[in-house]
Amino acid sequence: IILTNPAPDTIGGIPYIILRANPKKLYESGLTDGSPNYKLIKELYPNTTIVPHNTVIGFDDSFLKIIVIYDDGKGFAQKLEDNSLILKLIYGNTKVLLMDGCDFNCEERLFDEDLSADIIKISNSCSATSLTFLQKVNPKVIIAKDVCPEVEQRFINLNIPLYKIKDGDLMIALKEGYEIIR
Repeated sequence: IILTNPAPDTIGGIPYIILRANPKKLYESGLTDGSPNYKLIKELYPNTTIVPHNTVIGFDDSFLKIIVIYDDGKGFAQKLEDNSLILKLIYGNTKVLLMDGCDFNCEERLFDEDLSADIIKISNSCSATSLTFLQKVNPKVIIAKDVCPEVEQRFINLNIPLYKIKDGDLMIALKEGYEIIR
């Protein structure tokens, strides 16, 4: 399990998942939160692994790179969400960038990273997904739960398809294209 950030809206169901899945490892940023859910997570799984920058977790035919924003020498950002762990999943020739709560300031701090991706799951913030950022990532598809009109117009201008998902949707990539499974 990877806790991308300790914000209450991000970790809501994690205690239940820990109880059901009994994970071998739980990765986190090291940033703490005083919320009841975060405290419960620490009670259920006290020996979490603090992720160093550019940690790579290997699987049989893929790997996951964890990008730690605050390891850029500037320390923690003011907003809790801007300290999210950014995940880059590489499966075969497909690269997926999972941005969680990363907004404009977070994106700026990532500028020196290799962010190229075929698919990007973006935050729902209107202060995220700048034109410069999109040009750097150069995605073929964007996945988001909700996007403000200003950000959606950027996707249209760059001719990047947007797939809007709802809670419970699962997005999978197929050789022939992309399909939303409900």
